[in-house]
Amino acid sequence: MRRALILALPLLLAACTAKPLVPPLRIYAAVDQEVAEQVFAAFTADTGIEVEAVYDSEAAKTAGLAKRVEIEKDSPGADIWWSGESLYTAMLDARGCFVALPEGLPEAARKFGGSRFAAHAGRLRVLVYSEKTWPKDLPPPTSVAALADARLKGRCAAANPQFGTSATHFSALNASGKGKELLRRIADNGLQVVASNSAVVRAVAQGDALLGLTDSDDAIILRKDSPHIRMVIPDQGTGQDGTVLTPASVAIIRKQRDSEEFVRWLVSKKGEAAMARSQMRNLPLVSDAKPPAELPPLRELTVQHLDYSVLAARFEEHRAYLKATFRQ
Repeated sequence: MRRALILALPLLLAACTAKPLVPPLRIYAAVDQEVAEQVFAAFTADTGIEVEAVYDSEAAKTAGLAKRVEIEKDSPGADIWWSGESLYTAMLDARGCFVALPEGLPEAARKFGGSRFAAHAGRLRVLVYSEKTWPKDLPPPTSVAALADARLKGRCAAANPQFGTSATHFSALNASGKGKELLRRIADNGLQVVASNSAVVRAVAQGDALLGLTDSDDAIILRKDSPHIRMVIPDQGTGQDGTVLTPASVAIIRKQRDSEEFVRWLVSKKGEAAMARSQMRNLPLVSDAKPPAELPPLRELTVQHLDYSVLAARFEEHRAYLKATFRQ
């Protein structure tokens, strides 16, 4: 008996000193699953923290998962909200769905973000056209205003302006007098409203549209199979307003031991480098991580500064106008 106790003692001591089991960090990820899994793998490799993710359906886009966060506000089902854009994040912030961010985050994470959400690695709104089909008597497009060019009537495409990054871009235009007038002209020019930003690039590649407005990641991805597609960062000339930049965003829904660690990592050089390497090819905004080869560094770009809290507060007004204007 004594021998059995002696033999068992190391096992008992090990059991007493073993670290308690920590549940994985639960994240609602409104980011393409393939991209998110790459980033989560890098996070776990760096920190040892395991992640359990819940993804949005492609059909619902960000809106479906955002609605879930709002419904669960008093009894959260996740620790972290992470999105590939910032408009819905700002709306959730306004509805009190998040807790305070950790102290000491980089200033740029708050500059592009909001009171309780941090911004990081962004995508650009870009124009795409095909060298095969672009009219030879027209110069290549340099501005979003080209969508209103009468010579391209009925031959321009964009994703539904009520959702995703398209909603961000069109809401930003609608918020200014000059932009509102441009939206009306774009609608009068017979804009093709298609299902998604990737569908915009496909429409141009297949010749169904001559010019498209989309996200930089969709253009970069689809150019691999359609090298005749050209991507233009619009409105970069003197006196022009610049393109719209849509940062990814992260917020804490429920504070647990690893919530702040994920936020700090995501806005760090390691996190932004992981986003730049991913299929989304996001542009670092907060750190000095190397940008993807397909995009210039942020310092070389002219981008519009968007106040997401203001856009979020007026989003239903913007959406009603966009629905009526583009008959969706």
